Amino acid sequence: KRVIFGLSGGIDSALSLALHVEALGADRVLAVNMPTEYNSNTTQDLAALCAKNFGVEYRVVPIQSQFEERLKLLAQAGYPNPSAFDKGNIQARIRGQVLADISACEASRLGGRCGFACNGNKTEIALNYFTLYGDGAGCSAFLADYWKGDVYALANYINERAGWDRIPQGILDIVPCAELDRDQNVDEGRGDPIYFPYHDKLLMAFTEG
Repeated sequence: KRVIFGLSGGIDSALSLALHVEALGADRVLAVNMPTEYNSNTTQDLAALCAKNFGVEYRVVPIQSQFEERLKLLAQAGYPNPSAFDKGNIQARIRGQVLADISACEASRLGGRCGFACNGNKTEIALNYFTLYGDGAGCSAFLADYWKGDVYALANYINERAGWDRIPQGILDIVPCAELDRDQNVDEGRGDPIYFPYHDKLLMAFTEG
């Protein structure tokens, strides 16, 4: 009946959204932005614009309070100082849970099956740069066999075919970034610890060459 997406303002979720709208129609797609204090206004604005450009329903569901409650729970369990790495994974798992819950509620509301999509690309999956039960979860993963360079190429093709920046140019221009801590800041050009033009070619050599 419907597919639900985490729409972050990054290239992978934007392309995944575009492909699903192409396949299913805009009315069967729901985009959800789930910010914390680490998500910039830049990416939040780009996510909203992307949803508008594709004509899909768009909801903002902040998870900052859920994140803080999870940290309190861990402190009670004897872990008062999770590392930045662990905090990043906690945020991703909360987002996965929220999408799963929304999918279940949408299915009950509509009286049919619904699911949420995994937006991971082949480069990230090959390097294990994702969170189990978080951004690595989902009922479909249609970008999982696309290298990051392929993702950009396909996004550019979609815009060329449309004749306008349906996927906002800002999404194509910003540095890829998970925005899970203060060291990941798109406005300062500090993003993922992967240099995709290099790692794409290296992983192609390992797996396809």
